[in-house]
Amino acid sequence: MFEFLKDIPPAVLFFGAVGAIVIASGILANLRWALVACAIMLFASSVSYSVDPFTDKLIPTLFTPLQLYRNFIFMFGGGLCYLAIASHLGKFNASTFNPAGILLIAIAFYAGCVRILAGHTDVGLLSIALAFLSIVPLVFVLPNLIQRREQAYTLMRWVLLVMGIWIIINTVQFLVNPSVLYPADSGRFQGLTGNPQFAAVLFAFSSIMCTWVAVNDPSKIVRMFAIASASALIICIAWSGSRTGAGMFVIGAMIILASRVGQLVLLAPFALGFAYFFLTFVIGDVVNIDTSRLTSTQNTRSGSFAAQIQTFLANPLFGTGNPNEAGASENSYFLALSAYGIFMGVLVFSLLGVCANMALKLFRRRKNEDKLGKALTDLAMAGIAMFFAGAFLEGYMMSRVHSATVFLIIVTAIGKRLLDTAPAHDAIEAHDGALRESSEDAYEDEAYADQWQPPQENVWDPAEDWQEPVYALTEYADYAEEEPR
Repeated sequence: MFEFLKDIPPAVLFFGAVGAIVIASGILANLRWALVACAIMLFASSVSYSVDPFTDKLIPTLFTPLQLYRNFIFMFGGGLCYLAIASHLGKFNASTFNPAGILLIAIAFYAGCVRILAGHTDVGLLSIALAFLSIVPLVFVLPNLIQRREQAYTLMRWVLLVMGIWIIINTVQFLVNPSVLYPADSGRFQGLTGNPQFAAVLFAFSSIMCTWVAVNDPSKIVRMFAIASASALIICIAWSGSRTGAGMFVIGAMIILASRVGQLVLLAPFALGFAYFFLTFVIGDVVNIDTSRLTSTQNTRSGSFAAQIQTFLANPLFGTGNPNEAGASENSYFLALSAYGIFMGVLVFSLLGVCANMALKLFRRRKNEDKLGKALTDLAMAGIAMFFAGAFLEGYMMSRVHSATVFLIIVTAIGKRLLDTAPAHDAIEAHDGALRESSEDAYEDEAYADQWQPPQENVWDPAEDWQEPVYALTEYADYAEEEPR
């Protein structure tokens, strides 16, 4: 089971063990360290191995052990999350549990059970163990790391850091041997993932989150780093040639940038400048990026959809019990039915209904939110829309470890927190509004008091009374001088 450890240099194993001890100690001391465990799980879901289509052999890279045993890394992150739950159990609140996450857990467990019934016992048990050690703790821990809305900034910065590391290790591989990053038969970029479509879904979600950070984060340095990361990931979407990834990115960008057109205009020159530098000086002399597939109108899905529907009709109750025997995997909804039967379809469409209801509630109360609340609402709605739109063309909902699943858990946790804190937030806003009105009234009263002067009373002025006799005497003197003698 752990034979892969022999392929890892002793120095890497040593520093990895030290790092694990440090992270575990940090989690025991502070629940916020569980963010590191969540970041490990996101990183593990962003890599995978690929096979040469001609020789059917593994394509070796500098990071082959990382790609081959990503499931164990994913479960290691889950184990750290369980440590956080055990050591800080009193801080966990059952009301924060995410219904969408509960359904994701049910989908993973049911898939494992059907595989066991179909005779694939080892694979089924591995699916159940993977769900128990990864999805379960992530669903329970993540919402409790966003107790306050401002903590979403920290969570998004961790996502940005993970994707920054992903870009760095792919850049290192590109400098050593770029040909392993894109299959020879297609020339489409896949990086250190399993295939271009897998990569494009990762690029779409991560580029939207990096764009959100670039627009909303209060730190200028973080925003500049996010612009660079988002630009590189958008280029990777174009290089992957995936219309699904491009469409998902457009959907997400339209939602999170709809109210930020002015900021987008300011950020666009920096993004375009970095993209030009990246294309010209980093990869321009090595490969030729062909984006013609993005604009192609060729239908590459209808045959797969038909095969999946036929497979489901032949096995409507439990399906084939194996996604590899479902006819195709280009649609998560059809794949759920063809591979696992009608009951899995019920779970998948229940997940769709729960998330759609959440997005609708968030949209209805968006007008009552402050600036940060509106930005987080846009992010949650964008993530939900991207996930279920992309699922119509990709089968990632049935994957045991996929970045799309992690991203959905993130955005639904944010959405759940927004809805849970809505009454308290509205009460605070109402209280602050009342204070502002009372302070304005007091200010107006004070200003009026400064301008008001008491009425002047009639006070005797001796000068006024003295003028009359003086005038009279003068007048009499003049008359006396004119009188003849």
